[in-house]
Amino acid sequence: FFFLVFNTIKCCSLLFACRMQMPGKVTVNGKKKWLTIAAYPASYNNEVQREIGEYVPEFEFVDNIIKVFLDNKNYAVHPGPTLLYPGMIENGVDFEYYINMGKTQVKLVESIDRESIKIAEAYGINDSLEITEFFKKTYGYEGDSFYELLTTADCYKGISGPKTLSVRYLQEDIPYALKGIQALGKAAGIDTPAIDAVITLAYTLKGDELDNGRSLENLGLAGIDRNELLERCRG
Repeated sequence: FFFLVFNTIKCCSLLFACRMQMPGKVTVNGKKKWLTIAAYPASYNNEVQREIGEYVPEFEFVDNIIKVFLDNKNYAVHPGPTLLYPGMIENGVDFEYYINMGKTQVKLVESIDRESIKIAEAYGINDSLEITEFFKKTYGYEGDSFYELLTTADCYKGISGPKTLSVRYLQEDIPYALKGIQALGKAAGIDTPAIDAVITLAYTLKGDELDNGRSLENLGLAGIDRNELLERCRG
């Protein structure tokens, strides 16, 4: 119904940390305590909230769908670390994707996150949480670093690493997340060396399997300035 009334409703992530074990069987490892959501344009937020707010109280409605897009931290946690696991993945080594992540991989995650926060600030979003605080607020865990949080979180225990590089961590999160963020950065004049590096490596290794993804051109945003884009988002 909502997709018929509004152009788009976007939530930053799924409410549950879960994996399908087999058709008809899903394991739920954790439930998030907070997520951002917005209609496009956000002038419809109140109407959406009236209909679903009491059912999903974890949703926080925000006035800019760009914030929601940047609040999906999967673009930081999935593609880069996956590209640093290829030997284990291609050799069929059993490992837990999050729990076994190394400090160098987490350093890349944090670099991508910092670049996305700079992009958010360029679009007037000054309340973005860096990934450690975001994770604490989302799941309610405590820890001194993102590495500690990620590798000890109960919600991530038992989530296995992929068995192939033909995986959504690359095939979805590169073209439809990181490339979109890269495009927003270009439009705002923000350099994104870590994001650029991950995208370049992904297309070098798996370009024949990756879609072209999101660009200013195919999003219909080529040639518009920051203020016009924000006006479209807010309505």
